[in-house]
Amino acid sequence: MDQPTELNWAQVIEQGNTYTLSFEPEVPTISATSSAPIHSLGLVFNAVHLGGETDDSFQPLSATVNVLADGDVYPQFEYEAMSPGEVSVPLAEEITLQ
Repeated sequence: MDQPTELNWAQVIEQGNTYTLSFEPEVPTISATSSAPIHSLGLVFNAVHLGGETDDSFQPLSATVNVLADGDVYPQFEYEAMSPGEVSVPLAEEITLQ
């Protein structure tokens, strides 16, 4: 897996073929690619409000997660975090590429 270079990585844990990224978002797009062919993958995506003042204009964090195979979107998932103070449920998926 190639690590995106435009991010400030706060925590990267590599174990086998597993990578965990934890950071404060500074860019609207995160892209992770594999340099070797794969037949399956698992992903867990979560976004949590880290604190600070919110007002009526606050928008909960949201994301579109695209998994691409051979340049085409294989599956696509939508994610929306809960409001500050509420527990967000992570997007967790296991995908088999055929």
